[in-house]
Amino acid sequence: MTHQAQLNEAFLILLVEDDPHTLLNLAMLLRGDVPHAKVLRAACLGEAGSLIEDTIARGGRLDLAVLDCLLPSTPGAQPAFDTRLCGRLRALAVPIIHYSGEPSDQKIRQHMDEVHADEELASSPVRLIEKTVTPDWANTIVKLASDYCKHVISGAVRQKYESVHGPVGPDSPVRGARCRPRQRPLSDRCGTHAKIALERDLRRFWDVLEPDIREAVEETYAVHDVVGAKLVRLSLFPVEDNDGA
Repeated sequence: MTHQAQLNEAFLILLVEDDPHTLLNLAMLLRGDVPHAKVLRAACLGEAGSLIEDTIARGGRLDLAVLDCLLPSTPGAQPAFDTRLCGRLRALAVPIIHYSGEPSDQKIRQHMDEVHADEELASSPVRLIEKTVTPDWANTIVKLASDYCKHVISGAVRQKYESVHGPVGPDSPVRGARCRPRQRPLSDRCGTHAKIALERDLRRFWDVLEPDIREAVEETYAVHDVVGAKLVRLSLFPVEDNDGA
């Protein structure tokens, strides 16, 4: 997946489940354990379709969908396997986590094998999660969603950082250097908007950024007041070596 350089204010998850108890509990788990998550809940295909179109109309973008495979078309209708919602989400390039209480259903298995066989979610193969009486299935979904959220956010912030400073990692121009060259302030090189956008995303998402991105930022800028995993204060001007003059 190509990461979006523009991030939503929240990591937007569409959850579709016809059982009210399961819908509420799974939504609570996702909101509690997936960083920066906002969960849109739907109990049928019709409600899910409306939420998708409303999100698009507002200029938003879904980041992930979590779907029961057997869903009613309208409230109170008989749940059935229907690929139209999956097709609509795939057309919008929205990754999907599928789960089902009937994982051996032939139509469901065929759909997963034919449509999702080669897909990955944050380097994990997309697979059908079996809905069981124990909470393990829900924990698996939440873990997949959380890992994918961190993957997307880190990828987007990485893009912004690298557009200014070059690659993060062994090829970084500041990595391993004893003396960092003096650089002009970011505002001189890239404009105020780039500086503001990078600063905003670093503050908002510091707690979920991959370690190499954090290290690159700490080598380049004056990072202050990291409390736990939360970045409190950041001076977004390049660090100058004390020996330079």
